[in-house]
Amino acid sequence: MWPNTFPVPRYGTCMFTTALQSVFYAYHKYYIDITYFGKPQKATFDYCEKILREKAAAQGVEISHFYMVGDTPESDIKGANNKASDGWISVLVRSGLFQGIENSEEHPAQYVCEDLNEAVRLIFSLEGIEREIDQEGGVVRME
Repeated sequence: MWPNTFPVPRYGTCMFTTALQSVFYAYHKYYIDITYFGKPQKATFDYCEKILREKAAAQGVEISHFYMVGDTPESDIKGANNKASDGWISVLVRSGLFQGIENSEEHPAQYVCEDLNEAVRLIFSLEGIEREIDQEGGVVRME
């Protein structure tokens, strides 16, 4: 379930597949195998990396690091951590699903930030990008 202000709980993929398996078992007396696609599957991150490298090459840019900024340790952070040897860096934000005070115990991120703005500032700092910020927090100039 995801935390939010909506009065009815929002259930994720696992709830749907559990229900599907239960119904299938009730009618056929065996559990079906489920194959998941998406985060944290390696193929999803490999595809993302391929597309980003292609777009960067078209602009004459070389990518040295990939940053996965996410709020879900079980998918976003786990997937990025599995690709750490390929230059992926995981950044967990506390402004979405993850509401913990510290890092995730099961799938700890390399960095933890309060929100996306802080994550972007962190990435700029890690990449040595100088920037000017206007009063609303927008980037005015980057070098």
